Amino acid sequence: MKRLLLVIMLLLPLFAFAEAVGGPDKEPRDNKQWNEQLETVLIARLTRMLDLKSDQAKEFFPLFNDFQEKGRQLRRERQDAMMRIRQFGDPGATPSMVEVQRAVRDLSEIGRKQVDALQLFSDQSAKVLSPRQIARLNLFMIKFPERLEQILRERKGMGGPGQHFRGGRDAPPDDDE
Repeated sequence: MKRLLLVIMLLLPLFAFAEAVGGPDKEPRDNKQWNEQLETVLIARLTRMLDLKSDQAKEFFPLFNDFQEKGRQLRRERQDAMMRIRQFGDPGATPSMVEVQRAVRDLSEIGRKQVDALQLFSDQSAKVLSPRQIARLNLFMIKFPERLEQILRERKGMGGPGQHFRGGRDAPPDDDE
C-alpha cells in the first residue's frame, strides 16, 4: 500500500507536466484535445490492465476522477505558492522572514494535502479492487508515466498531439511494455 502511495505521488507531477506541455506554437485547443485523448487512453488502458468489471469501473473511476481533480487543484495551489517563493528571491525583493516562512509553510501544507489525497484514494481503491488489481494498478502507475513522459518529450519537437495516437512508436503507452 505504501508503494502505491509513492507511485501515485510520482504520478501527480507528470499529469501536471502533461497539462502544461504544448509550447508556444500550440493553441490551447490542441492542448485540450491532447488532454482529452490522454484521458481516454488512460481510462481504456487502466480498464484493460486491471481487467475491471463494469460494476468495479462504476465505483473505481469516480474515485479516480475525484483524485485527479483534487490533484489538479493542489497543483495549481502549489504553483501559486512556488511563484510567491520565487518572487521573494527576485532582485530588489525585500520579503520579511515571516512572509517567507508563511510561504514555505503553505507549500508544506499543500504537500500534506497531496499525501492525504493519495491516502484517501488508496484506501477507497482497496475497497473496490482485488489485491491482484491493486498490484496491477501499481505496475500501471509506474509504466504509464514513464512512457507518457517519453511521448511528451517527443511531442515538444513534433507537429501536434494527434500524431502520438496513430500507432507505431508514438502510440500511447502499452500495458505490456
